[in-house]
Amino acid sequence: MKKRSPWFYLFFGAILLLIGVFFVPYQLEWGPEKNIYSATYAPIWMTIHRHVEVNGFHPLYVLQFQKLLSELIVFVIFFVMTYMYLSGRSRE
Repeated sequence: MKKRSPWFYLFFGAILLLIGVFFVPYQLEWGPEKNIYSATYAPIWMTIHRHVEVNGFHPLYVLQFQKLLSELIVFVIFFVMTYMYLSGRSRE
């Protein structure tokens, strides 16, 4: 099997890092009942808003692990399929 270029792995790592930093799924909860105010994808540094108040409570950003995990799994599957496709084409 032909060895892949390091650029291929560097591209995968960079995209995975960008997804893990810039497109993190959060839901904004507030109050003692943990009411959901909104759900969004936000960069990590945008999840701290001390100046925002909703009905006298400071909202908390809660990470949605299931959505993040499914997003990363889909990306890894796409990468593996691309790798297998390119590996098959290089043998011909």
